[in-house]
Amino acid sequence: MCGGFVTGQHADGKADFVTGLTKAAIEFGASRGISASTLEAMRVVGGRAQFDDGTHEAIVFRYLDRDENQVNYKARSIDGKRYKQAKGGKQCAYNWWQVAQGDLSAVYITEGEFDACALVEAGISPHSVISTPNGATAEEMEDPAEAKKYGWLIDAMEEGLAKAGRYIIAADNDGPGRAFRSDVVRILGPAKLDIPEK
Repeated sequence: MCGGFVTGQHADGKADFVTGLTKAAIEFGASRGISASTLEAMRVVGGRAQFDDGTHEAIVFRYLDRDENQVNYKARSIDGKRYKQAKGGKQCAYNWWQVAQGDLSAVYITEGEFDACALVEAGISPHSVISTPNGATAEEMEDPAEAKKYGWLIDAMEEGLAKAGRYIIAADNDGPGRAFRSDVVRILGPAKLDIPEK
């Protein structure tokens, strides 16, 4: 992998549908205030993806392990708002592979991949930003530490995130964002947390 291009197959074993950082993906990122250099830094690519209603041009967030092997992806259609992940793909923190290689002095935790990219665009290091792979829930979970929905965070904690100097939860100030913050605080504990007001 170099220059934002992908080789090999996706986690679901199907042939690659991504072709690199496409013009459509760059333009879609720009419409959300995210530059091509940030997309490349976050290993975002583009191409045509098969969704339930057919094939559409998409921006694709690659989920990589520490050896930069793709273990999952999330495709988001550029026309409309369709999402797809690899069938059987690993549910892990987006961009954890880069954060695990950083100094872990501060780790930003976001509600989504675009939010993670926006922080990098704003000057935060790609080695300091992760995201949930599956968005925020409408309401707080009864026991988030035991919920499958937060397995990505528990796994990251076991793989080294627990060593971070501090956590900054960057979530929207709506119902799902508040539920996400509350759940993440209950998993991480309040001692090293910073929750900026949006």
